[in-house]
Amino acid sequence: MAGWLPVEYQDYILNKIAECDEQAMVTQMPTTFFNVVWPSLWEQGTLIEEGDLCRPPTDNGKIYECTAGGTTGASEPSWGTVQDGTFTDGTVTWKTHDNYALVNTARTPAEFTVSDDISGGRKMVLAEKMGVVTHTAGIVSHGALICHADRTLRHVTEAATTVGNNSLESGRTTIFYALTVVISDLIVE
Repeated sequence: MAGWLPVEYQDYILNKIAECDEQAMVTQMPTTFFNVVWPSLWEQGTLIEEGDLCRPPTDNGKIYECTAGGTTGASEPSWGTVQDGTFTDGTVTWKTHDNYALVNTARTPAEFTVSDDISGGRKMVLAEKMGVVTHTAGIVSHGALICHADRTLRHVTEAATTVGNNSLESGRTTIFYALTVVISDLIVE
């Protein structure tokens, strides 16, 4: 049995992806915004608001979300390592999230193009971006697009690099190749 997806809905889906403002390469398949985002470093004696994010000065594969605002402590806290666990830092309460980010780059609406696809559906193309500096060494497994406005993970795909084992080195530049997402107007059930 086959169905049909109207162009308006195809465009709705693609336009939601095109609202993404950050792209990343990650070490494993992400399932949340927090697995992909790369926030700023923690700083001592800083006013923090609920919802703010940080990462520790020494990468530990985690990022932290403020669940109760306040001021960070005078010295670095003992960073939590249990997913969804909480701990205090000065008068701030942080929640722990797993993070798989290796390299992140900002994206703008101008870098996305939505058009007809030769298969009869619609497609979105995200332009290639060169010279992005890798912040963490590791093996790339997936690429992802996220939206900061509502903290959503909107697109995930398996990823490959031009390096045989998909390995990235910290501090080296990399290329985000053009990404094409196609939605067919024919749905086969």
